[in-house]
Amino acid sequence: MRMRQSVMVGALATALSLTGVAGGSGLAYEQLPAASDDALLAQPAPAQVSFSVPTMTCAGCEYRVEGSIWQAPGILDVAFVGHDVIVAYDPSVVTPEAIEAAIEAGGDTAEPLGS
Repeated sequence: MRMRQSVMVGALATALSLTGVAGGSGLAYEQLPAASDDALLAQPAPAQVSFSVPTMTCAGCEYRVEGSIWQAPGILDVAFVGHDVIVAYDPSVVTPEAIEAAIEAGGDTAEPLGS
């Protein structure tokens, strides 16, 4: 048992030295500054917009529409409910109009729901 443990410890030490964790390879590590609470609070809250997409009639259509939506920057999440799509997005990066345009650029009709 003792020999088996020393072989395992030796293998671990070799692996660590090969990856630079043991400090033998001369790799430099940079510590990133921590985000301040003010910076975290200053970030805009995610927004949500819903569209009716009457041209979306099957799973393949959902796949196509979702791909079109993800082409817009700032998209955080996409969910489907029947012929409707709900999009969570970063309002500092993208607008509902741009999301609608992305859906329509993919060949589908998008109608905003609610206000």
